[in-house]
Amino acid sequence: MASSVKHLCTICHDDGISNSAVTWCTECEVFFCRDCEKHHIQLFEKDLKDAKENFDTAIKYLKTKISTINTQKIKATEEIGYTRKLINDFLNELEEDLLNDLESKHSKLKSNMDTLVLQMEHQASRINQMQNQFTKMTQYATELQMYICLREIASQATKYFEDFESAEEI
Repeated sequence: MASSVKHLCTICHDDGISNSAVTWCTECEVFFCRDCEKHHIQLFEKDLKDAKENFDTAIKYLKTKISTINTQKIKATEEIGYTRKLINDFLNELEEDLLNDLESKHSKLKSNMDTLVLQMEHQASRINQMQNQFTKMTQYATELQMYICLREIASQATKYFEDFESAEEI
């Protein structure tokens, strides 16, 4: 207060008391006497203390929430891993079952086809024998003997193809 003008305490003046002001509050834009200044400072201190407590409470709350979400993240990560393991185990088991089923059916089919190939090879060998016999027969047999033999060959061929067709149905 560099000026010689005497200012009155704004708070006291509003209450009808004329006390000389000793300080000017730039925040509130009012003059204060010593008593009002002390009270005003106490109010600021209380406001600051309340603000600090509010910040401390908010910080504590946020830290608790951070801890909670970290725990939730860990739990969720573990659950995702466990679910992934269950899915992998299920898929591995399914794959194993499918591969075993495929192997079983393949083995059965291959065995049937191998048997069929052996039967066909045997029949092909018999046909070769019949062709050789037919050649000899045409050279040395009578017509009646050839007729009887050709009927037997036709009967055997028909039976073979019927057996072959019924084996295909299986």
